[in-house]
Amino acid sequence: MTWTCDTFPPQVGDKWNASRAPADGALAFDPREALRLLSRSGSTTLGHAKLTHGRILRSGLSHDPALLRLYSSHCRFDLAARLLATFPDPPTIAWNLMIRAHTSAGAPLDAVLLYNRMLSRGLRPDKFTFSFVVKACSMLLEVSKGKEVHAFAIKSGFWPDTFLQNALIHLYFCCGDPVSGRKVVVSWTALLSGLVACGEVDSARTVFDTMPIRNVVTWTAMIDGYARNGRPDEAFRLFRRMQDDDVMPNEFTVVALLIAVGRWVHEFAQKNGGLDKDVYVGTALIDMYSKCGSLEDASVATWNSMITSFGVHGRGKEAVALFMEMEKAKVLPDGITFVGVLSACVRECMVEEACRFFGSMVERYGIGPSQPSDGVLKLLGLPNTTPTSMATRENKRTVKISDQPMAAEERSWAVEIDDQHKNTGESVEKQQSPKPSIYIVPPYIRNLNCRAYKPQIVSFGPYHHGDPNVMPMEGHKDRARIHFLKRANKSLKDVMTAMAEVVQQLRGAYQSLDEKWAEDERFLHLMILDGCFMLEIIRVATKKLYDGGHGYEKYEPIFSDHGNLYTVPFIRRDMMMIENQLPLLVLYKLVFLEGRCDCVAVNKLVLEFWDKKTLTVEEARPHLLDMLRLSRLVEQSSTDGSRGTENSPIVSIIRSASELREAGIRFKKSTSDSLLDIQFNQGVLSLPNLTVDDNTEYMFLNLMAFECLNVGTGNEVTSYVVFMDSIIDSAKDVSLLQSKDIIQNAFGSDDAAAELFNRLSKDVVIHPQGIHGVVYRAVKEYFGKRRNRWLANLKHTHFSSPWSLLSLLAAILLLVLTVLQTIYTLLQFYHPPSA
Repeated sequence: MTWTCDTFPPQVGDKWNASRAPADGALAFDPREALRLLSRSGSTTLGHAKLTHGRILRSGLSHDPALLRLYSSHCRFDLAARLLATFPDPPTIAWNLMIRAHTSAGAPLDAVLLYNRMLSRGLRPDKFTFSFVVKACSMLLEVSKGKEVHAFAIKSGFWPDTFLQNALIHLYFCCGDPVSGRKVVVSWTALLSGLVACGEVDSARTVFDTMPIRNVVTWTAMIDGYARNGRPDEAFRLFRRMQDDDVMPNEFTVVALLIAVGRWVHEFAQKNGGLDKDVYVGTALIDMYSKCGSLEDASVATWNSMITSFGVHGRGKEAVALFMEMEKAKVLPDGITFVGVLSACVRECMVEEACRFFGSMVERYGIGPSQPSDGVLKLLGLPNTTPTSMATRENKRTVKISDQPMAAEERSWAVEIDDQHKNTGESVEKQQSPKPSIYIVPPYIRNLNCRAYKPQIVSFGPYHHGDPNVMPMEGHKDRARIHFLKRANKSLKDVMTAMAEVVQQLRGAYQSLDEKWAEDERFLHLMILDGCFMLEIIRVATKKLYDGGHGYEKYEPIFSDHGNLYTVPFIRRDMMMIENQLPLLVLYKLVFLEGRCDCVAVNKLVLEFWDKKTLTVEEARPHLLDMLRLSRLVEQSSTDGSRGTENSPIVSIIRSASELREAGIRFKKSTSDSLLDIQFNQGVLSLPNLTVDDNTEYMFLNLMAFECLNVGTGNEVTSYVVFMDSIIDSAKDVSLLQSKDIIQNAFGSDDAAAELFNRLSKDVVIHPQGIHGVVYRAVKEYFGKRRNRWLANLKHTHFSSPWSLLSLLAAILLLVLTVLQTIYTLLQFYHPPSA
């Protein structure tokens, strides 16, 4: 038997020639050597594999597992399965090859099924089998199956394997089971880094001390964890121990030590007479933090001390300039920062700057006046200056600049609210309490449609946290938080500190909270967990997470194109529900901690999530449902015609669309999709385009509930729903509006769409002076004129089609001919022709 080099890829054939060429040029075929060379070649094609297989069959060596590897590497699992079936007693390595190939090719379910089939044949898995199957379970998020494999691996004696331990760590943390992950005795660095990123430094140290082998990466991760969590002494002690163990540090170790040194010096300056408040010391500290890549660590003490020092010494302009530098450096100011900068403005009579900074404090950073301390606020008129007032959009109260001096050490605000209702007997604290914006739907509304107000797949906030139907999504929330903290280069402690500044505002956003949320730490953990998940989901839906380096696995089920296609639509529906809202202040804080943008950019991202890319909202908003309402009500340029105003009384309910058409009223799609863009002009009723699908009912019911419960919001959405119910009585009306491109019916059934609007307005009561009152009155007046109905009937009867027009013309022609014939006959009778 001979073998030619043409059978192999060129480089394989060359190697074969070099090692096996006999004197006569013929090549003796060695099937094992052929498989070895093909397996090592990177350019082997499926044709080469089949040709080699054919040669091997003739040589009698047809059950080599290397053949399975060849077919699996080309994703020809059908051929590999047929080959495996021919094995009289397939060895474990053959099963491993198939399981690994299916896992690598993105078919984890098939890999698990192969594992079950292997066990059913009585075969014993080895350490490689367990590693591959655990990885498949991670891709499927099947933690229960993973635990089953974990238990079997321990029973089989393969537990000490490093690869298996790492795979199990990945499984438990991906599936949201960190408790089980901590129980795994691992090769450790992954667990240590994850605990440090979550701010659990003591737990990370326990893991570190338990590790049998430590490398420079492990030492550096632990030192950096101490440095970034404000424990420099432990970082130094651990570094000395690292030197005693003869472990050579790298550049990352040095950076971690520099951060620890800087923080130790910073703490020393704070404890010894407040040296950190000195301008020169503060400047040096900021310079140190910036060069170590930790400029945000100087935010609370150093920036505030410098700004306050400038203000105390009458250098208000320098304080303002430093505050602006602080913003440019993406360092998040807190309440004390604004105390310092406002104090500096007071002393330097900088009225406009003070007003601007106060507005920025409330609207951009979401810091309320009562937050930093229990002090009262009132900026009264500055010396030699006319009192200047400013109304904040948050509480519509008057704020004035004060002429009373402020002590340097005073940590109360320099502003006091001059409430318009100061004689009502309410305390200042009660007047300043934030108005809730996230409500529990009362029974009289909920009973109309219970499912419309209860999340089905994911919960946001405390109201539905822990419901059994939303628990499977909690594991994905943990994964989102870990990835957010990693990308933002923040610890959980950093985020908790930032959120603690606004914890009262976050609590005040909810109508009522259970006693279990009274503890700040538990409540803030929930806000951060849900906020990270919401932010990641919004970025997935708007394609803002695919800019590279987002850190998720290739076969990620949620934060990927696959998740955007199959899961995000259901999450988006749950985000519409009024009881399932999260204060947008959480997202403002998280994005600011990333050092990327302010609330304007977050609003733009949320509006893009609600498919409104062109709208810009500059002020802070309460939550996503409010942004959804805003996106549906945004106005484009208005045109002439009758449209609603709040002072236009509704005359009566108007007729259905079909009846209006019979009265001569035509329908046209508005130039915008704003629900406010309903106009009536010269017999033409313009209505905005609306897509009716499975989410429409949930959206409108929750928006209407929000308008009902949130006093002062308005009733624009409710008025639109009532108006549409007035003109839609049956499938005939839906068909008419659909023909005018006003309704896009995704139901496929006009009857279903008509029933939807009839259900939406059931038991809804609208104020008699509605937003569309002018339109109601104009349409009714037009409908009441008989001339319009007569003309419409004429047009519909005789001018609705070319054939009707031709019939009318033919009838007129016959009538004219008949009249002419009659005239001619009469003329003949009275004037007979002469003989």
